[in-house]
Amino acid sequence: MEPDDMQVIADYTITIQKTRSLLLLASLVLCACGGSVAGDSIPIVITGTNTTTAENTAERIDSGTGDRYNPEIAINSHGNAVAVWEQFDGNNYSIWANHFDGTHWGTAEQINTKAHLASLPQVVINSDDTAVAVWEQPDGVHSSIWANRFDGSHWGTAERLDSTLKKADDLQIAIVSSNNVSVVWHQFDGTNHSIWTNRHDGSSWGTAQQIDSGTGAAEYPQIATDRRGHAIAVWSQFDDVGNNTLWANSYDGSAWWNAWQIGDLSTTSACYPKVAMDKNDHVIVVRSCIGDGILVNEFIKGGRWTKKWIDSGSGGAPIDQQISMNSDHAIVVWRQHGDTSFSIRGISLDDQSIWEWVNVTLDTGLALGPQVVIDSAGNALAVWYQSDKRGLHNRIWSNRFNGDFWGNPEQVDVGTGTSPSYKPQVAANSSGRAIVVWYQSNGTKSSVWARQLPVVSSATSHGVQAKAGSPQ
Repeated sequence: MEPDDMQVIADYTITIQKTRSLLLLASLVLCACGGSVAGDSIPIVITGTNTTTAENTAERIDSGTGDRYNPEIAINSHGNAVAVWEQFDGNNYSIWANHFDGTHWGTAEQINTKAHLASLPQVVINSDDTAVAVWEQPDGVHSSIWANRFDGSHWGTAERLDSTLKKADDLQIAIVSSNNVSVVWHQFDGTNHSIWTNRHDGSSWGTAQQIDSGTGAAEYPQIATDRRGHAIAVWSQFDDVGNNTLWANSYDGSAWWNAWQIGDLSTTSACYPKVAMDKNDHVIVVRSCIGDGILVNEFIKGGRWTKKWIDSGSGGAPIDQQISMNSDHAIVVWRQHGDTSFSIRGISLDDQSIWEWVNVTLDTGLALGPQVVIDSAGNALAVWYQSDKRGLHNRIWSNRFNGDFWGNPEQVDVGTGTSPSYKPQVAANSSGRAIVVWYQSNGTKSSVWARQLPVVSSATSHGVQAKAGSPQ
């Protein structure tokens, strides 16, 4: 590897105890996992052994009036879950939530208190059934970051997390350890674009603080954790001469450190980074810009960041990349824009760099919005939404990977051509129990639906087998 392909991070203080087994994983896991939460609602990592659970039929989980959009879901180790979404009453958008007790959904309720355009909620849930939801909401002039906490039975009072009367948006949330929750977001003060964070210690929110450095515009923050109190935030940042670079900062359990630049200067491919961290503090970042390929930066024991391309973009423009990982596997998925359609592709990264992407979507219309969860054994569940060949009638689809084979795509929603469905999100826990949520229109208004699915498939027939390959 050339010197410009790596960077020594001397002040990266997280102790890495990498114990990855040498698997000849000839598997690639095309799945879809965005803001979904795994294990005890810790983003990215799912631990434990999967058990096949019964698949439930789709169920509507909202209430009230108006259209509903953009649901998110989190599930804990006991199978309890919280879903949140935005809801329009004809005048304002508000944030609503519903709680799943492992058997039944409750009654949906509004959890924000201001009469403004609240949107884009996210949620995490702990093993003790407490949960935190965050969202964006204007103060009448600027957008701001708000949160509410669920104590296992009731929602509290919404609180504002940013501390200045400036524009705050593009938030991400993660559980760092136990009830310790961190949120990162982008903030614009009229001159500078910067990255900010706030933390809930189980009792109260702290004071918002800036965690980026440098003089260029910092945008698109992401956060990942290792469950033991460590976290890493990454973002895209322009330097003084217009280079688009990748930056990071780490949280060691007590404080954020100084931000540093990952890798070399680049005029491309630092857009929209996504980050994953496993329980051994192994970190992987994937990033791409439209018209570019997908670039992976990886930090493992030894303190060096490495860089490799996993898709050159020659087969079309790869965008909307997502990543999920356990202690031995890392799965990257994206949608590929070809000449006539969008398809979903994925790639598996392992210790021996056996990387091979495969397309496991239906051979029909546009496939969009991939999300993925993966368990400790390498089983995975992917979801996405896809139109027919005419570009109409979106449906929610899933596919499961058993370590060797992808199965056949299966429809998740219960819709027909007159009730299109959009933007699925998926979360799974340590026992392999997953919940998918999406919004669906009946031609008059849209509603939020949910369905339980096992990560492991009980099907005996399989579709595409992954093959050993070589990194690009």
